Amino acid sequence: MQTPKLEYRNIRVKEVLDPVTPQMIEAAIRQDLEEHAVKEESSSPAMNHDIVLLDFTGYLDGVAFPGGDGKDYELELGSGTFIPGFEPQLVGMGAGDSKSIFVTFPQDYQEASLAGKRAEFKCTVKKVYRKKLPVLDDTFAMSHGFKNVGEYRMDISSRIDRDMRTNAKFKAVNEVLDRIVKANPFEIPPEILEQATDSYLADFLMQYYQITDVDEFVKATGASKEELRSRIAPAAESRLRGDIVMAAIADEQDFKVSAEEYEAEVANIAERYYTDPETVKKTYPMELITQNMRMSKTLDYLYDTCVEKGSRIILG
Repeated sequence: MQTPKLEYRNIRVKEVLDPVTPQMIEAAIRQDLEEHAVKEESSSPAMNHDIVLLDFTGYLDGVAFPGGDGKDYELELGSGTFIPGFEPQLVGMGAGDSKSIFVTFPQDYQEASLAGKRAEFKCTVKKVYRKKLPVLDDTFAMSHGFKNVGEYRMDISSRIDRDMRTNAKFKAVNEVLDRIVKANPFEIPPEILEQATDSYLADFLMQYYQITDVDEFVKATGASKEELRSRIAPAAESRLRGDIVMAAIADEQDFKVSAEEYEAEVANIAERYYTDPETVKKTYPMELITQNMRMSKTLDYLYDTCVEKGSRIILG
């Protein structure tokens, strides 16, 4: 298809930068401490944030349903891992206790055959573990490469600041892209839309179900392939239009990737995945890496051209 000519330089989006609050810093520290917690078996009834070793089987109208069972499953109560209403009913159970838990799957549950259904889960708690968090002191800070707790806290603040700035930039540029797409309607051949829908559906099934074959998913769930395609078609078209717009702007601005930039990005990927550059080159085609780099340059260009930068975050 022909690359569309775009009007976009008059589009302006305001970036929103929320402040880093003391509550955010304390939550991040708590999460860091929990990642280094030690599990200790407890003879007490399970409380919120305890971990239970659980066997369970799910039933619909008295019949066990596929994928609704687990054995020796470690579940942290209050984590929100299971569907709403499940975890609170395990609070108070001790090792060796069994109980039937009744919950209703959300109407928008990703497995359509279970959406809105009321289910019974027969559960047995085999063990209860309580988490023992490390003490937040200079010793803990030094074990993480900092001189003291104060320096560790400042690093946490800077990390949150950096993440929030990245998220704000991403959100602002996405809004810019949405506005460009709406302001520049163009025709897409039906066959290209079909291919985009197939690709989006494959990505969706892999991301949420770890399934690569659409027919396998249809057979396992009884879903209709046509219904699936119809449901995801608008999102697929939206992604395709965004990709076309990005490619058109990259071509317009003649963004290229030099050999030096490519090698630097390969080194970055290798460091990120704890491997070596040669393995990265064998795993990822050069065209894929350079294409992603061109898109990154395009995002930066749109950010500089169309986004009114937010005010500086005041750290809590």
